[in-house]
Amino acid sequence: MFRYSILYYIRSITRRKLFSSINIIGLSFGIAFMILIGQFLYYEFNYNHEIKNVENIYRVVDTEGNNYNIDYRMKEQILQSLPGVKNACVLNHFGIDVNVGNKFFQLKHMLVVDQDFFNVFKCSFISGNPKEVFNSIDNIVLTEKTAKNIFGTINVVGKTLRLNHQYDMMIAGVVKDLPENISFGAELFVNVMNTPKQRIIYRMSCFTYDGKDDSQCQYPFNVFVELNKNADIEKIEKQISSFNKINSFRFPKKAALTPFKT
Repeated sequence: MFRYSILYYIRSITRRKLFSSINIIGLSFGIAFMILIGQFLYYEFNYNHEIKNVENIYRVVDTEGNNYNIDYRMKEQILQSLPGVKNACVLNHFGIDVNVGNKFFQLKHMLVVDQDFFNVFKCSFISGNPKEVFNSIDNIVLTEKTAKNIFGTINVVGKTLRLNHQYDMMIAGVVKDLPENISFGAELFVNVMNTPKQRIIYRMSCFTYDGKDDSQCQYPFNVFVELNKNADIEKIEKQISSFNKINSFRFPKKAALTPFKT
């Protein structure tokens, strides 16, 4: 019976070639489209999910300003005052020009971060000491792909890059590439202390500023916190908001935590 049905369909296809071709092509496009939709949905619904412990990572948001522009000093205030927070880090994102000898590169994803970024987002180091890579303000870290693109190898610790056509920086470490379905790209990591020194690239907003005293200035960053399991999120949000009493210009009046896992 099955053999007869197969032969019947084969004869039908050969007799009505144009109609059969249209049906087969239509079916093929339909299957391909469904596969693409499935891949897209899998990619979107697993955004940021490849990060270890992502369910405990949150980003601080200024609810009144409806943005993530938080002064980088918020991180230390959180770690000093809130026992429910396991760790915290800061992040800014810029493009940057890079020179190596006579070669020139434009990188789209330079992340300005602190040492704890590598712990919060569980970056895997291929070379370099993760506890010491930012011992100097002139140290940088490359991703594996970036190291290969620029130098043709990942054995680059100790070599130098010139950033923004003026700052010679030493490569102190190489990390494995971050997952593609993550909220920020990464090619190069720079020490956050370049920001208050007003080097490389930075953002700032000031109530008053005379070019020297930046006590009335804010350097906006993304601030991430990694909470302990079963931490009281609502309580932590209230505690973070209370920092506004310490410095009303630097810290938001009302802060909240948004899950990094989407």
